[in-house]
Order: sequence, then C-alpha cells, then structure tokens
Amino acid sequence: RPPKPARVAARRTARAAKARQQQAMDAPVVNVWPPKVGGSLKCLAPMVRANSTPLRIMALEYGADVAYSEELIARRVEVTERRDNAALGTVDWLDEGGKTVCLRVDPARERGRLVVQLGASDGACAARA
Repeated sequence: RPPKPARVAARRTARAAKARQQQAMDAPVVNVWPPKVGGSLKCLAPMVRANSTPLRIMALEYGADVAYSEELIARRVEVTERRDNAALGTVDWLDEGGKTVCLRVDPARERGRLVVQLGASDGACAARA
C-alpha cells in the first residue's frame, strides 16, 4: 500500500480530472452540421500555425459563424495549466513551465463558436486533454 501522502495526492488528481471532465460536459455545444437554415455556414477553416486568437476573433467579428483553433497535440494539452488572464480577459492554457501559451481563448467573443482541434494517438489521451 502506498504511503498516505501519495494516496491523498492520487485522490486529488482524480478529483481534479473528474471536475475538468464535468466542466467540459457542461460547455455549450454548437451543431455545425447541418448548416443553419436559409444559408451556409461561414467558418475560419483550420490552418497550420495561423489560427491564433486575434485572427479567430477578427474572423468572428467579420461574420464567421465558427472558428477553428490551430491543431493542438493532446499529450501537450494534458499537462497544461489553465489560468484566467485578467489583463486580456482571456483563459490561457500554459505549458508545464508556465511560460508558453498553448491555447488562448476569449470566452466573451468565442463562446459557442470555437472548435478546438486535438491530435491524439488514442482516445483516452484525447479525453484527458
């Protein structure tokens, strides 16, 4: 049997993972197919190293219905830390060192209109991310 601090840490990690899963399940879902009645769906298509937050917001302000994030590697996202950025009004996912932004989302402008792309080698890894 592992020492008590290890069991407590394992329980905390499991609870945090469960809370993240619940938070993801509570997020609003946008159906992108079929396109809205009476017109086509306008979207900012996925582009390599181009779908940064400013470009996505600009596309949405110019009439896009949906914007795609750049593709994120699930294993990288799995170890990121979520932080609210009060200065910019965004939510940032930072790498392990806390210095590099993996993903930045502006909830006020992108809620319900952002498609985050995850690249993963297995479904369990993608679910944890």
